[in-house]
Amino acid sequence: MSPNFEQRVLIIGAGATGLLIAQSLRKLGIACTVFERDASLDARPRDWNFSLHWANSVLKDCLPDDLSLDIIRQQAGVDDDIPSADEVLPVINLATGEFMTKIPAPFIVRLQKQKLRRVLSQGVDIKFAKRLVSLHSDGSTVIAIFEDGSKEEGQLLIGADGAHSKVREFLLGPEKASVEPSPIVACRMSTSLPADAALQLRKLHPRNLMAIGPSGILVWMSAHDCRDANPSKWIFTVAQSWIPGSTTAKANGEPEYPGQEKIVQIMNQRAQLFAEPLRSIWSSIPNDAPAFYGQLNFWITDKWDNRDGTITLAGDSAHAMTFHRGQGLNNAVQDVATLVSSLQQCVSTPNRFKSALEIYEPEVWVRGREAVLSSNKNSEALMSWESVKESLLFTKGFRNKVD
Repeated sequence: MSPNFEQRVLIIGAGATGLLIAQSLRKLGIACTVFERDASLDARPRDWNFSLHWANSVLKDCLPDDLSLDIIRQQAGVDDDIPSADEVLPVINLATGEFMTKIPAPFIVRLQKQKLRRVLSQGVDIKFAKRLVSLHSDGSTVIAIFEDGSKEEGQLLIGADGAHSKVREFLLGPEKASVEPSPIVACRMSTSLPADAALQLRKLHPRNLMAIGPSGILVWMSAHDCRDANPSKWIFTVAQSWIPGSTTAKANGEPEYPGQEKIVQIMNQRAQLFAEPLRSIWSSIPNDAPAFYGQLNFWITDKWDNRDGTITLAGDSAHAMTFHRGQGLNNAVQDVATLVSSLQQCVSTPNRFKSALEIYEPEVWVRGREAVLSSNKNSEALMSWESVKESLLFTKGFRNKVD
């Protein structure tokens, strides 16, 4: 389909959401440009992986003919394994090393964030080093003004600029748009392991596992890049989450906010409480592995004024949530699928974008709010040994509907 250059969409943010929106608009023949504040897709060294599960079925509606889920999996997947109907997320008891449960995750796909961005950037017009400073809309045209003094004009602007969205701040004001802190903190890193530890970890599960125990610590371990023939070159993403100040955390020596050089040391110290083989696997993590420590946050979806159909939000900008049930990417994909459907329904409408947003936004507002609240509820339940089996992950799995 040839682009309709009378309609131009500006997309703020070259994350997975913004780039998937651009691919969907390319599919529909609508001209668009993505504006990214960083100098390149790889400007930030931090990388992680995330899961695509219930949104697999709608992703195909977002992709042009030259892209598919198979291509995305082959180019951005964490390994070469082909997902099957019997995929699970195993949950291990940290205190005993025994399997507590295996949560069904049929056809789940784990994707590397940076590689996914590169795949989704193909054929997309991206302008880098464009930090948004202000927006102006007259109800028919929107103008984005960037830190370098440049201006860009379009008929629709979509904020896909993450949890701390500048576009959301413009629509709702700083106070209503600001994220709220979760009581949960997390240490995360991506690292290689000695070959024997790497093989031992993937023997527990080739792709991912979660571990929980009475100590109040939640452990996540997943393959990040396991395509090399040499296990010592495999990369894993590992994380620990807990609530500072909780009784169980205090019993294990609650740390002060650590500096970079202390994060791995603190994680390994906590791992001495784990049962084998997780204790030995954690102890093998190199002391100089790059690690990050931070408090989780969220933004509960609220209605926004789209300035007469010229500005809207998607992805984390519309519903920033905690990560323990893997809902962030899937809801972002659903946003894009809903937007595509809405635009297709309004193809002959005089004000196509405004009419499409009247369909798109109410669905996002309801689904996004429920997803954020349920993710919070699940994350906090997982931090408590007394309530872990009542968490949504245990009772509902990865399903997007929890009622």
